[in-house]
Amino acid sequence: MKKILLGLSLVLLVAVFASFSQKTIISEPNSACRRSKESQDPAVAEGYISEAESEFFKSNYLVVKSLCAAAILITEETDPSYFEAHLLRARANIKTGSIYTGSFYRYTIDLISAYRDIQIALQVNPDSALANHTMGVILNRLGETRTAGLYGIQQVFAEKALPFFEKALLLEQADSAYLDASVALATLSDLPRFFHNLGNVYLTLNEFSKAKGSAQAALEINEQHALGYSLLGEAEFKLRNYQEAAVALETAIGLLSTTGLLAFNAGNRDYLNDKRLAACYKHAADAYLALGDGVKAQEYFEKSNSLTPFIGLIEGNELETEISDLVWEIIGNNTP
Repeated sequence: MKKILLGLSLVLLVAVFASFSQKTIISEPNSACRRSKESQDPAVAEGYISEAESEFFKSNYLVVKSLCAAAILITEETDPSYFEAHLLRARANIKTGSIYTGSFYRYTIDLISAYRDIQIALQVNPDSALANHTMGVILNRLGETRTAGLYGIQQVFAEKALPFFEKALLLEQADSAYLDASVALATLSDLPRFFHNLGNVYLTLNEFSKAKGSAQAALEINEQHALGYSLLGEAEFKLRNYQEAAVALETAIGLLSTTGLLAFNAGNRDYLNDKRLAACYKHAADAYLALGDGVKAQEYFEKSNSLTPFIGLIEGNELETEISDLVWEIIGNNTP
């Protein structure tokens, strides 16, 4: 136990120091993780991963990243913990990037860090459904960044994300086929989330009917999947089915509002849920405006604005150039 605490303390100190170095943040994950034969201890690494998984579900993502770094330091590439640590740290970086409200720089850097980790995870286990799905999420999110928007390359990222989502879905469906029919699939499977994210890519690629089909597939598995209704609403709007869009988005708003209220009552603020809710209000406002209900549209635009987090500008041309170089590197080097 003392060994674990000592190792974690050292990693936390390294993490604090690293936060003051922009170069450290965007370097390859392994550059700070040189392992020696003397330090390898798979049992200790498994303890780090177990604790990191627990902290992930508590939304303590910075702790997760530190624990994963500790596991990487003391494992070989052949150890299961090595794969799990890179995958989990990538997922934690996606989360911190999604909820960060101060800077486009920080948001994009966290996604790039996640990309570095998931590259390594897929090299170790290319047939992991979750790892393939995570790569798809990262690429799609990078396509939504300010940098991608400046260069008009959103669809390039969506096209790169698509095969990862498709592979993840096939792998996950194969795994789900072995579940006991009496067990609720929505509880044990990531399929609704996989369908939702695949549908988002279809939206970006202007394949609105496919996006609608993905949303319906998610909702067939889980009728309470808020993001499934959100995707369905966006797809229906793009297909000019404005009444259907409004109905779907109202359902999503109701489900997301309940989630946000539960978090608030527990003494927390779920900023990622707020971000999703703000988007639903915005899309619903567009639907009501198309239906000629200006009053409802104005009400929902105001609600969306009240929930939308402030995102600052990139801090300086030098950082913007560095981020642009990294984004272009991903486009040029990534192959599914």
